[in-house]
Amino acid sequence: AEALQALVQHADPHPPGYYLLLIAWCRLYGVSVVSLRGFSATVSMLSLLAMYGLGCELGTLVHHQSARLTGLFAAALLALAPAEIMYAHEGRMYAQLGLCTILLLTLYARLGLRRTAWRRWHWAALVLVEALALYTHFFAVFLIASLALWMLARLLLQARRGDRRPLLQWLISQLAVAALYAPWLPVTLERAAGHVTGTTYVPPLGQFASQVWSFLLSG
Repeated sequence: AEALQALVQHADPHPPGYYLLLIAWCRLYGVSVVSLRGFSATVSMLSLLAMYGLGCELGTLVHHQSARLTGLFAAALLALAPAEIMYAHEGRMYAQLGLCTILLLTLYARLGLRRTAWRRWHWAALVLVEALALYTHFFAVFLIASLALWMLARLLLQARRGDRRPLLQWLISQLAVAALYAPWLPVTLERAAGHVTGTTYVPPLGQFASQVWSFLLSG
């Protein structure tokens, strides 16, 4: 409760998800530089496992025998990515956002591409991971909106063929995510309307693209 109140009072631009999990982590391992960065490092290692799962999921669509090889290759790329290595060292929320991104891509690939029958725990996982992503960083809304548009188009086509149940289940899951995020929505809207960075600089498009690729390739 004190952490949430402090985030509101001090106008922190980020949602509370990372901070609340970090509080629980520090209750176990203490407050130190090693502990704070250790949380991000642990999340980054979980991201490697999640990336292996995503690679296997997508590899299965191409050829079942290449699924494990695809997963290992994907995990190796992430392990060597300079940006991921940097995020694994930081006491910030970006490693956690990366993990949520990989998990969401895996869940949506399974639902939208493989069209396997989902059980209740699949839908529960989708709701929890989407909510955690939104509570981790505001930019998660762009990822979720993109996946939602893609999924909605696929499920509408499936509904036209007579199978409306997946569409209804997905819509219910999105309503559940909205309900979970509703308590923090007023703060989000306030931040979006009034957040100004003192060192704001808008570079030319070419310079921006160069900086992005430089960061991704070198950290």
